Amino acid sequence: MDLTEHLSWYVRGGKTKLEIDRPPKIVKMCPWSYAQVRDCEVEIIDAIADVRALRSNVAAHDLKDQAKNLSVHDVANAQFVARELILAVTGFSQVRTDRIVAERKYPRTRYVRTRLSIENPRAKPIIPGWDLPEYNQ
Repeated sequence: MDLTEHLSWYVRGGKTKLEIDRPPKIVKMCPWSYAQVRDCEVEIIDAIADVRALRSNVAAHDLKDQAKNLSVHDVANAQFVARELILAVTGFSQVRTDRIVAERKYPRTRYVRTRLSIENPRAKPIIPGWDLPEYNQ
């Protein structure tokens, strides 16, 4: 994995105490950034450092005082970094993933699972037992 690769970093709403203490090192702003949506691109090495700082300074040592400062966007950013690293370690780069999707042989149509088999005879029931005759009247 190239450590200078860029990742999207979600920064939304007003500045939090955590963002003031450790602002993201912005490479460039995303095209959809406007007003309270301040999404940007950061280098992966900086994203790893930011996630490490959140874990070390907030989650591991000061959770009682700092938990209120964590946002859903901080969690989403950490999950995105972890996902990218896991995919890179297992050999699934974006190019390889795109190639796999392009070469897939299974049907592209998706069947929605329904409760009643009358709506879609090929669908499987969500809850076991819902395919019994008394529910299909």
